[in-house]
Amino acid sequence: AVGLLASGIAHEINNPLAIVSAHSEDMLDRLSGEAAQLGQEEIVSGLQIINQQISRCKQITGGLLHFARKRDDTQDLIDISTSTAQTVALLEYRAKQKKVQITTDLEKDLYLLGNENEWQQVILNIVTNALDASKEGGKLEIRAQCKRGEIRVEIEDSGQGIPASQIKRLLDPFFTTKPPGQGTGLGLFVSYGIIQKMNGQLEIRNVEGQGTVVEITLPKGSYRS
Repeated sequence: AVGLLASGIAHEINNPLAIVSAHSEDMLDRLSGEAAQLGQEEIVSGLQIINQQISRCKQITGGLLHFARKRDDTQDLIDISTSTAQTVALLEYRAKQKKVQITTDLEKDLYLLGNENEWQQVILNIVTNALDASKEGGKLEIRAQCKRGEIRVEIEDSGQGIPASQIKRLLDPFFTTKPPGQGTGLGLFVSYGIIQKMNGQLEIRNVEGQGTVVEITLPKGSYRS
C-alpha cells in the first residue's frame, strides 16, 4: 500500500513538474547568450505558468491523491469547457516542442458539480498521454458537447493506436504501453477513479495505426443550460 501511494504521488506530481521544467529551461535558454530573446511579457507569462504548476503540486501532495484519501464531498460548479481549455493551455509549449497541433471544439455553458482540481487532473493526465502517443507533426483534438442530455468530452490523438489485446488493460493500475521508465501506468487509473466518483464513464477506443479516442461521459442531470 505504501509503495502504491508513493508511486501514485510521484506520477501525479511528474506532470506539473515537467511543465515547470520545460518553461524554466526555455526561459533560461532564451535569456542566456549575447542577445536576450525574451521580453518582459513573456517572462511574466512563463513565471505565472510555473507558479500555477507549483500550486498544483501543493494541492496534489496535500490531498494524498484521489484513491488514497477519504471522500471529499466538497463540490464546485465546474465550467467544463473553460476548465478544460485552461488546463490544455498549460500543455501548449510541450505540444509545440513535438510539433503537435492542438485544436479544441468546446461547447459553452457545460456545467457539472464536482471537484475542479480533480477534473483538471483528469484532463492533464489524458492530454499528456495523448501528446506522448502523437507522432511529430500530428494532431490532437479535444471536444466537449452536450449530447442526448449527457456531457461528452473526447480527446483524440493521431498516434499509432493501441493493440486490441491491450485496450482492456489500460485502466488497470501500473499497466502502461510506454517504454520502461517512461510511465508508471497510474495516470488513467487515477483518472478513471475520479470519473467514477463523478458518476461518469471513461471509454477508450482506437484504430491501430490511426490513433486513439478517450471519451468521458458525464451523467444526465449534470448539464445546466
